[in-house]
Amino acid sequence: MTLSTCTYSPSCPASTAYRLLAEGTEQFVYHTAVADFVTFGSDGAVHVEVTLPAGAGVAAVHPLRRGIATERTGDTLRFTLPGAGNYVLQPEGVNPLFLYVNPLDLNLPAAGAHVRRIPAGTVADAGKITLKSGETLCIEPGAVLRGALRISNAENVTICGGGILDGGWSEAHHKPGPRDRLLVVEGCRNVTIRDIVLIQPESWMLVIGACRDVLIQNVREIGRIVGSDGIDVVGSRDVLIENCCIRNNDDGICIKSTRGDSPLGVDWRGDVENVTARGCVLWNAEAGNALEIGHELQAESVRHIRFEDIDILCVHGQGAPFSIHNGDRAVVENVVFENIRVEHHYDKLIDFRIMRSRFNHDEQRGQVRNVTLRNIEVDESIFNPGYTISVIGGWDADHTIEGVHFENFRLGGRPVLKPEDLPLYTAHSKDITFH
Repeated sequence: MTLSTCTYSPSCPASTAYRLLAEGTEQFVYHTAVADFVTFGSDGAVHVEVTLPAGAGVAAVHPLRRGIATERTGDTLRFTLPGAGNYVLQPEGVNPLFLYVNPLDLNLPAAGAHVRRIPAGTVADAGKITLKSGETLCIEPGAVLRGALRISNAENVTICGGGILDGGWSEAHHKPGPRDRLLVVEGCRNVTIRDIVLIQPESWMLVIGACRDVLIQNVREIGRIVGSDGIDVVGSRDVLIENCCIRNNDDGICIKSTRGDSPLGVDWRGDVENVTARGCVLWNAEAGNALEIGHELQAESVRHIRFEDIDILCVHGQGAPFSIHNGDRAVVENVVFENIRVEHHYDKLIDFRIMRSRFNHDEQRGQVRNVTLRNIEVDESIFNPGYTISVIGGWDADHTIEGVHFENFRLGGRPVLKPEDLPLYTAHSKDITFH
């Protein structure tokens, strides 16, 4: 087994809560206000030893379906990670530790005229950053780029490298005035964003607005503020999101269509089609939903949306793991949630509604039809029964939700075979089936 270690600048904030050894080699544990994280590379299983914060309670490694056993002696926890992937160590009573294990080869680009490189072990304070067609931004492992990045009206652009893009938000240093979205790609085609860590945004974390042919792969995110949406796909087509790990305080992966804030006049509104998110790990704090379509849907259609093979570790607030909020005129259709595990939810489980909110602009209401929830496993806590509900509600008799199909949906180990098993409350809806 071979291990690669990141070396950071001494100015980077080190965790005072956790100490971590991977195969006996100490790794730098990076600190943020809501979670610490560590990044390293491996070509196989990795034995890990973590010193926990004083007073930490029972600790588990998530996703739980990976079955990672732990052995604890005092404040020392030992376990083996199976290889590259995204994992979360959560001891009771303290902030979690995210473990981002990369493959050894991150396919870093060779030097060239169109490659911008942030070297390992450095911190670059760049402010507002832009990229042009054909350019590659490589933030190397152990490098930190501080600023907000926007790519407009470009094609064939890549962001990669294994390093960190830091929005710099903190309560102590928050600037007055409008907040910058951390990474915006607008009016672009053929864009790849892979193998980077996004932290501390002032607003939405990663936005894909009015784009075609976008790959988002192995991106990790930690956000604190309300409004730190994880990945917003806005008025875009042919987007693949895979193997990402999102910890934020608003919607995790979200499908929208809205005007946007482009200084160059790029209008993000448009139909959304062929969007797939798979192999991801999601953590929602007090605000937002894990997998969301809406609220802003100023388009004719939103269709062919797939969420598959996803671990939702928690939705702590009033949101839901599965949500569609159609507040504008769009017809939302052919949506699939498949092979999804939910470890914890609080208020709502399923929330599909045609509605009107402060986020919406169209006078006409839309439709929702042909939604499938297949092979879903939801853990249940002692706090869920009698409190957690599900909602499927249209606007009126002409603006309905039709064709919602539950196939092998299990809650607390029990099959859901009728509305009362959730329980599910409905209005202006038709053709809801259970199998």
